[in-house]
Amino acid sequence: MSHNILHINFSDQGGAAIASMDLHEELLKQGINSNYLVLNLTKKYPVEKQYYYHRRIYKSIIEKAWYLYIKAKWIEWKNIRILSQIKKPNDVISTPYSCFDITKDPLYKKADIIHLHWTARFLDWPSFFKKNKKPVVWSLHDRIPFSGILHCKTDFPVNAQKIESAFVQKKKEWVKNSNITIISPSSTYKTASLKSNILNEFNHNVVYHGIPQNIFYPLSKIETRRKNNLMTDKRIVISVASDVKRKLKGFEEIIDTAKKMTDIIFIFIGAKDNDNHTLPNLIYTGSIKNRSSLNEWYNCADVTISNSKEESFGLSIAESLKTGTPVIMRKTGLHEDIINTDNGIVFEGKLMDAIKDFYSKSYSKEKIIKSVNESLDIKRCAKEHLLIYEKI
Repeated sequence: MSHNILHINFSDQGGAAIASMDLHEELLKQGINSNYLVLNLTKKYPVEKQYYYHRRIYKSIIEKAWYLYIKAKWIEWKNIRILSQIKKPNDVISTPYSCFDITKDPLYKKADIIHLHWTARFLDWPSFFKKNKKPVVWSLHDRIPFSGILHCKTDFPVNAQKIESAFVQKKKEWVKNSNITIISPSSTYKTASLKSNILNEFNHNVVYHGIPQNIFYPLSKIETRRKNNLMTDKRIVISVASDVKRKLKGFEEIIDTAKKMTDIIFIFIGAKDNDNHTLPNLIYTGSIKNRSSLNEWYNCADVTISNSKEESFGLSIAESLKTGTPVIMRKTGLHEDIINTDNGIVFEGKLMDAIKDFYSKSYSKEKIIKSVNESLDIKRCAKEHLLIYEKI
């Protein structure tokens, strides 16, 4: 395949970035001409990995003044004015306006296919879809591509519904003449997108995110526990999130459960804040950027818990399964696609009941890995994307 693919994501940090960057790097390994564009890069990458930041193109004083100051301030004022109509706006909403023009980027100009990922605050919907004539592949990492202003249902302000409906109509109008192919990482999100009024007329595909085999794999539970100063004879569960403060992730219930299940050690992997509770059986590791270390933590645990009320996929669940560690997951994300009696539990009620149910059963690392070995393989993920690129 000689086509030039341009992946566009807001940042090189977070779940959407991890999933899309793994895909990009696998495409490069397979000899595909793939580039990755973000608004800002948080670290340096080898040149051959082809990561770029969009702000680099604004070089002249006039361009910097217009895009990065004047237009940026105007868009900021516009967004504040819109969101000020909502009581208690939060991080689950954002407008479709941005001060940046992706179509001016040299990487955009030479690309054959534009692959959008998590683009909030980077992609300016009205100008991009008016100017863009290239085929677009759009991976769903949350609800914002097929909703007005909401990223997820949880904590969506009730009084924001009027603005939500207005932007649904605007977005539908902006994309109506576009050549867009939707990729959902789960059947759940495909169904939600098809029910929307924005993307429902476009072709939808389900392609699970791929997990690199050389990063997440089984290790000895006893040895990894000793290495991380954990008791080898205790029951240990972990939960992973980029930010444990978000209500969406359900950490309050996990804390309440830890208070009641004192014979179990609960480990939180994610950014901490000053409100974090202190319990004898609760361990906060903070954010773990090193994925090899994260692999060890999965292998330390008896089970990985996802108590999130909404997920497009569930990256920590997929990573855990690749290590052979079973999972407990709410009925969201990839629950109906991947989770079965061999690798975990899907629940809807109380987390404590699900944990009790888990410890009443036994699981085999070999069976767990076998159950997801092909479906969560990064090579399979890249291959399915290539087939979609070829079709469009």
